[in-house]
Amino acid sequence: MKRAFLLWAAAAGAITAAAELPPGLVLRFTCDEFRENGKMLPDATGSNNNGRVSGAKPTPAGRLSGGCEFTGKNSSVRVPHSTLFNSPQMTFCLWFKTMASGTTDRTLLEKGSANGTALRIAGAAQPDPRKGKLRATVDGHDCFSDAPVADNAWHHAAVTYDGVLLKLHVDGAPQKQTVAGWGDLAVNTQDLTLGANRPDPKRREKETGFEGVLDEVMLFNRALTEPELKTVMAETRPKFTKWQVERRLKELKELLDRGLILQDFYERKVKECEVTP
Repeated sequence: MKRAFLLWAAAAGAITAAAELPPGLVLRFTCDEFRENGKMLPDATGSNNNGRVSGAKPTPAGRLSGGCEFTGKNSSVRVPHSTLFNSPQMTFCLWFKTMASGTTDRTLLEKGSANGTALRIAGAAQPDPRKGKLRATVDGHDCFSDAPVADNAWHHAAVTYDGVLLKLHVDGAPQKQTVAGWGDLAVNTQDLTLGANRPDPKRREKETGFEGVLDEVMLFNRALTEPELKTVMAETRPKFTKWQVERRLKELKELLDRGLILQDFYERKVKECEVTP
């Protein structure tokens, strides 16, 4: 299987150069590799802000390559607090895929449950137009996405705060709602968690965690500009032109017909083919 994929990747030109990301990156989980028998998610920046994995698991069906899958019940990744995470401005962004939206919020990322930083899928017990939308929270201020995102499709989310405005971007597009700035961000010494409402959730919270897949989680110590956000998004997704897609599909089908790859591998790689602008 591995040899067949390498042959296909080399022939189709799928192996690309390392991403050129904007400055200020202080945390990055590519989610391509788990260490310590699946218990540790390594920080790709080299700063050693590694995540401790509990209940979550690696999946080959990530956005770019591998991803981190959460079950919705007591599965999380916890990152101990680092002084690198405290800055007057910030950006955090990630790829996510989920179908779950319920009566309570589903947490993708959180650092401090009260006035900290969080990104959630909004929930509601009663009919509510915000249900299923992204809810970004920074220092107690909320910002919602224009439309629901719990649709089992991949989406890219980016939250920025520059001291003037809190903004939310979805799939590279700035959302309509913004929040006026309130000065420098407050110092936050809480641990960072992915997929759960905090490092030590209450029993009820354990049943309402994120259910889906996260990939390419990043934290910057400054507010990225819109062109920089587009660069981050472009560097963390498959980069196929229309002509390359047609060629890849043909080569994948030939490998499948020759028995060199399995059906599930074929279907996964077909889904990764994407036409870029």
